Amino acid sequence: MRPSRLATAARVVVVVLLVAWSLGPIVVGVLTSLSTQPEIAALPAHWLPADPSLDAYSSLLGSDGGGDKARVGVGTASDASAFKSALLNTTILTVVSTLVILVVAILAGYGFSRLAFKGSSVLMWVVVATLIIPLFTL
Repeated sequence: MRPSRLATAARVVVVVLLVAWSLGPIVVGVLTSLSTQPEIAALPAHWLPADPSLDAYSSLLGSDGGGDKARVGVGTASDASAFKSALLNTTILTVVSTLVILVVAILAGYGFSRLAFKGSSVLMWVVVATLIIPLFTL
């Protein structure tokens, strides 16, 4: 039996609200990063920046780029250096942990698909449950 129009409409509304709830902070963060300091502090707040600029990113990454430093706000070379170091560390940790998880998941998947043994379904769920937990929280 097909769902009613009301049920379909309710489902669509719920999905749209969940997508807005999930993507809203990301959109606000990107729009804020493209705004100037006065635009960020302005009341009432503006949804879209009047003059979007990538100067904040060039300041953060330490390149001069010819941007207006006063426009972006306070940022020093040591801040940019610390950010670059943190970004490199995060990238290395992310790549290594992803590779470790992929290797474990591939080997476990192969073993579970080829070997039949008592308790394999329980063990499979234990492996899947542990893969959900991030590596660095252990």
